[in-house]
Amino acid sequence: MTSAGSPPEPQGALASARDRLLLVGGAAVLATLGFETVPLPVRAQITPLATLIAVLVLPAALGAAFSLPRSPLLVIVLAFGAFAAVHSVVALGIDALVSGPNPIRTAAWLRQLAALAGGVAVFAVARVTLTRLSDGAVARTVALGALPGVVLALLDVAWGALRFKPAAHVVTVVRYTMIPPGLAVPGNFSDPRRAAGFCFEPSHFSIFLATVAIPATVVWLSRARRRWVPAALVALEAVALQWAFSITGVAVVAGILLALAFASRFRRPALAALAGGALTLAVLTVAFPKNYIAHQAARVVSMLVRGDYADLPPSVTVVVFGTLGPFARVFSSLNLLGYGLGGTATHAAAVLPAAALRDVGLASWPEMPNLTTSLGRVFAETGLVGLVLFAGMWVVAFRRLVREGDAVTGASRVAALAGLAGLAIAHVIKVGSFAVPFVWFWLAYVDARTAVPEGRDRPV
Repeated sequence: MTSAGSPPEPQGALASARDRLLLVGGAAVLATLGFETVPLPVRAQITPLATLIAVLVLPAALGAAFSLPRSPLLVIVLAFGAFAAVHSVVALGIDALVSGPNPIRTAAWLRQLAALAGGVAVFAVARVTLTRLSDGAVARTVALGALPGVVLALLDVAWGALRFKPAAHVVTVVRYTMIPPGLAVPGNFSDPRRAAGFCFEPSHFSIFLATVAIPATVVWLSRARRRWVPAALVALEAVALQWAFSITGVAVVAGILLALAFASRFRRPALAALAGGALTLAVLTVAFPKNYIAHQAARVVSMLVRGDYADLPPSVTVVVFGTLGPFARVFSSLNLLGYGLGGTATHAAAVLPAAALRDVGLASWPEMPNLTTSLGRVFAETGLVGLVLFAGMWVVAFRRLVREGDAVTGASRVAALAGLAGLAIAHVIKVGSFAVPFVWFWLAYVDARTAVPEGRDRPV
């Protein structure tokens, strides 16, 4: 299909080579969504493997993208990306004129701009690739791509629960090998009490499992002839999710199941899964009373009893103030207009209440503090207009899923709804980087299935 005014499609061997590259590269993006860190020689820069692959494949995808029809979701994704980029250039220029050149401000801008460009690249490459793959192929690719992280998590279980020493060596070597140079990591980066797979921290691993890996594997299960393979993988993913002992993961899973429970068709299985997950978590908490969730809960309860609100765990402070802080300072700062991408690095004192500055710096990088939740960060960096466009991506995606009932059906529709609902929660309470590819994958999936006729269920 070629739209009016688009360049002609290449013919013969050139077209075949490009198609093969797109298919292989796009499949590689789908298969590496769970690899959050790559040891690139860039100081303290977290670059997901899927994002890196998407950037490399993007030149080949651009030609094919011109032949695909425009859609409301494509328009708003590109509108947000373009607005954030242009707005940040203007904000950076103003900072340079007012305060003079600042290497930290420039470096922070480059990092955030690269993260945003990488996220949009994932969307663009996945959107093109998904038109060439059936739902079954997409589900298998994503599910099998998640398997290495799940295996690493199971080694964490063997290390923490069974005291299997060889597992400790493997987990430690693999995880520290994936650290980008110069990135400061917490002392429990390789922890027998929590699984993190190939993500930087357990909370991100739990988000990946809950919003990407498990929904994709369920779609595979619904379509497979030999169901024992995806069924076994779902069970292993559930074990890995539980062993992450992530408060964020619990909130995301609970939010997904409650959202599905609102649909009468899924109410019983969703509530049953919610009850089963709560029971399993309770059993694990009794069996392993020193787990992270119990530790954090005990600390918060103790603080409330003593009335010592200054003793909040840093992770709680970062989430609360990172999400709500920019809104609390809306009348005493320029948050309503936005400080530009990377602007929190040099305007943190204006963006956030003073009580949050120390913990936010410790949670990111003291020399270049960034908010770690998307809601507050997008507002502080891109202002009200940017926040409206950012939220609009979710709104449009949900509307497309609801209105295009014939395009995405059955387990695929449930998976997309679950993924987007869970990621909406995750971006409010934890995820703060545009480079994290999970949401860009689901946006591309919805767009490919609802806007591109060929993308609704290809036989590949």
